[in-house]
Amino acid sequence: MKALILKAVASLAVAGTMVGSSIETEPLKQVERAIALTVSDMGPSERIIQERILTARERIAHTADAKTLQLFDQLSLSWKKNFIENNAQFDFEALLQASIFAVEKNPSSSRSFEIASILWNEGNVRNANVLTAAILHDVFPSANVTREEIEAYFGDRVLYILLEVSDDPTLTSTENKQRHLEKTATLSTDAALITLGEALYELRSLPNVKTDKMSEIRNALKVKTQPLMGINPDLDRAIQQALS
Repeated sequence: MKALILKAVASLAVAGTMVGSSIETEPLKQVERAIALTVSDMGPSERIIQERILTARERIAHTADAKTLQLFDQLSLSWKKNFIENNAQFDFEALLQASIFAVEKNPSSSRSFEIASILWNEGNVRNANVLTAAILHDVFPSANVTREEIEAYFGDRVLYILLEVSDDPTLTSTENKQRHLEKTATLSTDAALITLGEALYELRSLPNVKTDKMSEIRNALKVKTQPLMGINPDLDRAIQQALS
């Protein structure tokens, strides 16, 4: 399956081509300059990695909103650094392909990239299956993304994680919330990490006001994450801080 993903991404490569963007925000221009800078000074392997990132970025920039593109820029640079430092013991190809797939299905995918960023930067999660599932979380299940499609491109493990953390489209919103609460304690470690990252994102997204509704949401997130405490101490601390 990794070979399939590698082939899919490599087929997009445009060697030595700098990617243009229709996004005109200054922060994104700065990131573009940072990405392009020193490419000519890179070694052969690093140059190939950079070209693949730029190729993925070109696809993403066609449809992504500014926030999603900026998050991809930040994450992809970190992925590249980790890939190089760990002598290729990191499947960044899968993350590039997942990023393209997610944005082409939903141009406003910033929420998924925010959660992936939390897992990467704050939870120090380096499992490519977990990060891939986090990026795809908001586009599966949906009317135009099937189980077969996810499994074909990203493998059965990513599909399994997504099935654990995703809503059942045949149930109501209330029924899905109850379903997730009931199964929290039995989640796999991979699915639990995404659940923790998502909860932290939701806590930080709440308005900084004290109302009965906000208290109810915060309490529900506390109950949801309580059985998962201990899986990732870094995320535990961040969630406790967000709840305080």
